[in-house]
Amino acid sequence: MFDKRLMTLCPESKKYIAGNIICQWIELLMNAVMIFIVSFIVGKIYTKEITEMTLIISMAVLSITLVVRFFMTKKTAKMSYMASKTVKRVLREHINKKLLKLGSSYRETVNEEL
Repeated sequence: MFDKRLMTLCPESKKYIAGNIICQWIELLMNAVMIFIVSFIVGKIYTKEITEMTLIISMAVLSITLVVRFFMTKKTAKMSYMASKTVKRVLREHINKKLLKLGSSYRETVNEEL
């Protein structure tokens, strides 16, 4: 789940989070297609109804889904990195501003039991 306070703090990361979700949905769809194709091929082999053309088409579709899934996985990782990069930058700025505002009295206001 997403932290709503974090989303309001860093609205520019919303596009990366949305992109991440879309890429994950495409990955999930590609997984479903791969499972369908493999089960289709196994079913055809079991019933001995498989032809060479069916096998070639199935393998081509399976190859395409693997390639699409590979690129979506890479894109998902990049979107996740971009979202975390912007959030880290904003949080660091807020923490530094807070520390500067506290000044030298920081030790007096922080709990020493840590």
